[in-house]
Amino acid sequence: MIMVSCSDSSDVAEDTSSPALECKILFNVEKPAGMRMADAVVQTEGQAFRGLQSLLVVPFKTSGDNVPVTASDVPLLSSVTNAQKVTNAKNNNFYYVVSCSLMKGVNRVLAYGRAAYEENLAAAEDNGALEIRYNGALATSLRDRMNPSELTFNLKSICNTTDAHDDAKALAAYLTSIAKTDGWSTTTDGQLKDYYRDFINIDGEGTGIIAGSATNVKAYVDALKTQITAIKDLSTTPETSKTLCGKILASINDNTAISGNTYPVALGLPDGVAALRWMEDVTETAEDKYKFMVRTQTTTMDNINGINRYTYPAELWYYTNSGIQTSTNEVKEEDYKNATSWGSLLNVYQSGTVVNDRTRSVAVKDALQYGVARLQCTLKSINVQLKDAKNEVVNNAIDDYLPLTSVIVGAQHMVGFDFKPQGVQSDVDGRFIYDAGVGSRATNGSWTVNTLVLQTYDGEKVPVVLEFQNNIVIENNERVAFTGKDGIIYPGCKFYLVAMLAPADYTNTNAPDAAKGRVFTQDYTTAVEMKITSLANAYSCMPDLLSPRLEIGVQVQTKWIQSTTTTVKLN
Repeated sequence: MIMVSCSDSSDVAEDTSSPALECKILFNVEKPAGMRMADAVVQTEGQAFRGLQSLLVVPFKTSGDNVPVTASDVPLLSSVTNAQKVTNAKNNNFYYVVSCSLMKGVNRVLAYGRAAYEENLAAAEDNGALEIRYNGALATSLRDRMNPSELTFNLKSICNTTDAHDDAKALAAYLTSIAKTDGWSTTTDGQLKDYYRDFINIDGEGTGIIAGSATNVKAYVDALKTQITAIKDLSTTPETSKTLCGKILASINDNTAISGNTYPVALGLPDGVAALRWMEDVTETAEDKYKFMVRTQTTTMDNINGINRYTYPAELWYYTNSGIQTSTNEVKEEDYKNATSWGSLLNVYQSGTVVNDRTRSVAVKDALQYGVARLQCTLKSINVQLKDAKNEVVNNAIDDYLPLTSVIVGAQHMVGFDFKPQGVQSDVDGRFIYDAGVGSRATNGSWTVNTLVLQTYDGEKVPVVLEFQNNIVIENNERVAFTGKDGIIYPGCKFYLVAMLAPADYTNTNAPDAAKGRVFTQDYTTAVEMKITSLANAYSCMPDLLSPRLEIGVQVQTKWIQSTTTTVKLN
C-alpha cells in the first residue's frame, strides 16, 4: 500500500510536538493463493481478486523498524480509510490513498482489508441471510483510533439464543400427542408396548435423545405408522389391540400443525442440531408431567451442542503488521501503474523507514495477506462395502446415494488484532462453523469443500463433521434405513460422521515453521482427505463436539497440513 504526497499540516490538533504530515500511501494486497463456500468467495487458485469493500490503515511508532506492533501499542493520529484501487496496474492488486495525515515518527502500520461481497448476492431478498451464508461473516470491534488490545474478530452466530423455537415446540407437541394416545402407555399387548417404549426412546438407563428436525420427526412417525398399520391389519390381532392401533393412527394423522414445518433448516441450521427428549416438565401443572421437550444446550444428560454455538463461516479479511518505506518525492501514478511487481515499486521508496518532515510518499512494505485460514476438505469416493452399527452390510451405500451436504468445523474462538486466539484456551467460547456450500461432486466421485476458518490454538484438537443425506435406494425403488451410533438413520434424513484433527498425532510434517503445531493458521491452507469406511458411528443428532464421550473413529494415514494432505478414514 502506498500513501503519497506529504506536507506539513498546521491545522492538525494532535501532538503539536510531532506535527502531522499530509501523505500519499500505497499498499499491495497479496494475490489469492487458494482457499467453501464458492471458489470465488474463498478465492481459490485461478479465481479473480474480488477487491476490497473497506480498508483501515492504523499508523504506529514502535521501538524499531523491524519491531512489529503489539497489543500494548497505541496508534498515532487517526486511521486511514479512503483507499482506492489502482486501475490498469498490470494485474497487480495495488491500492493507494491520495492524501492522508501521518505523524512524524510513524514506522509501522496495521492494515485491515475486508473483501468485497460476491455481487450476485448483494441484493439478496431474505434480509441478507443468504448473502451471509454465501460470503461468511465476522463481527469485529474494528474502528478508528483504537488500541490493538481492544480489537477482536468473532464468528457470527446463526442463532443467538438457546430458547426453544416455536417450530421445535410444535414438533415436540406433535410427538407428545402421539405418545399420549389413550391406552397406549398402559397396554398389555406386548408388541404395542415395545413400540411405545421405542417411540419414547426409553431403556434401562432412562430416555434418550432423539433427532428433532422436522425431517427426522416425520420419518420417525412414518416408521411407527408402518409398524402400527401392520399390526392393525393382521388377522390374528385382538380387537382391543386393533382399536388401540386405530387411535394411534388417528393421532399420527392429526399432523396439520407440523405439515409445513422445516425446523431447523428454516433458521439456517443443520438438521443435526435439533434434539428432543421424553422427560418430566417440572413447570407442567397437569398430573402427567411427562412429554417430549426441546433440548438446545449441552447438559449432563444431553450430549449435544448449544444451538447458539453454530456460526457462519469466516469472512475473507486481509491483514498486515508491516514496516514502511518512504520517499521524499511525490510518486507519480504512472510509477505504480507500470510496475511489474511490488518489489520493483518498492525500489522507488528509498528515502527511509520512518516518516519525517521531508516525507511525501509512504509504501507499506509487506503485502496484506489473508487474516483467516482455510480448510480444504476432500472426501474420497466410497470404494468399500459399508456396515452399520449392527455390523450389517448397508446395500447400495455408494456415492450417488450418500451425498455430502455440509461441513461443520469446531475449535473456533474469538481472535484478536493479529487474527490469533487470545489468552488461555477454553472451550467456554468454542464455536462451530456450519458450511452448507459444498458444491458438486467431481467426475472422479470425490467432493472438495473449501471453508474459511479462524486460526486455532497451538496443540488444539479440531473436530470436523461431515453431513450426509441418506438417499439409499435398492430394488423396486425401496428406500433403506440403517442403524447408526445413536439410533436409526431414516430415508431422506441427514447423518453425521466425525473426524478429529490433532496436531499431536502427526509427526514429520513439512509445514512451514509458522504453521507447525496447530491445525489452522492464518494465511495457510490445511488440506485433509477423508474416506468413509463404515457407517457404524453415524450420528442422526449431532453429538457434543467438546465431549470425551464423542465417538470419533478416525484413522490417520498421512501428514495433513499445508502442501501435504492427510487421509482420514471416517469409520
